Amino acid sequence: MRRNGTVLVGLTLLAGLVMNGAAGAAPKAAERTPVSSYEFVSEKGDYIGGGATRSYRAPKDKVGLSGNAEGLTLRVDSADGKEWWHVDLAAPRGQRLHPGVYRDAERASFRTGRAPGLDVGGTGRGCNQVWGEFAIDQIETDASGAVTVLEATFTQNCEGPNSPALKGTVRYQAFPLSYEFVSAPGDYIGGGKSKSYRGANTVFTVGGSVDGALSFGVSGQRDDWRVELAPAQGQKLAVGTYTAPSGTRSTTAPPGSA
Repeated sequence: MRRNGTVLVGLTLLAGLVMNGAAGAAPKAAERTPVSSYEFVSEKGDYIGGGATRSYRAPKDKVGLSGNAEGLTLRVDSADGKEWWHVDLAAPRGQRLHPGVYRDAERASFRTGRAPGLDVGGTGRGCNQVWGEFAIDQIETDASGAVTVLEATFTQNCEGPNSPALKGTVRYQAFPLSYEFVSAPGDYIGGGKSKSYRGANTVFTVGGSVDGALSFGVSGQRDDWRVELAPAQGQKLAVGTYTAPSGTRSTTAPPGSA
């Protein structure tokens, strides 16, 4: 059953406007800053990650991106200079990367047939063969074809399909783009469920303006959601937290309320 509703918990908009139900929180500059980062969790026995968990984020760590939508490389150098990593993602030959899930990936430089490419290594370690998959949540290119925005997740098994996994997330100049909600038991809109939507299998739309009301649309996983946000009368939406009077909707709120 599909429901359209106004569940606000966990909503993150393109520009970092977060509605979490708490009043009086001051806006944070980080929420308006695109993120370039790399993080991974390596299972025990994984050769590349050595069973470790790591997180890197610019500007403390150096994060760079090269390539185009046919094939790209994210390069990471740790702030202390002791570790460096590369993440290669490639579309099947003759195709271009776009939001979606890419399964049955092979080592990017040696992929065969219609297989997508994946190759994660660094700090002196690399795979001869790769089994894995990755998901592109966001990707943008400029007029020259160079990738300017990227958000992706991956799972890599090095040397064999059943080898311990390396799982990670890469971001380059990416704003948060997702929708999540937690619905309490008995809630009609969410049906008591908790769900998360990401760009790999979800279409997000934004309409309206900060002068009036914004409409955020989510379509994916056999669901369609709509979130409507409106400022108090005579004001504009800005980064921050808003509390609506009980029992009001964005289209029926009284003057002076948000």
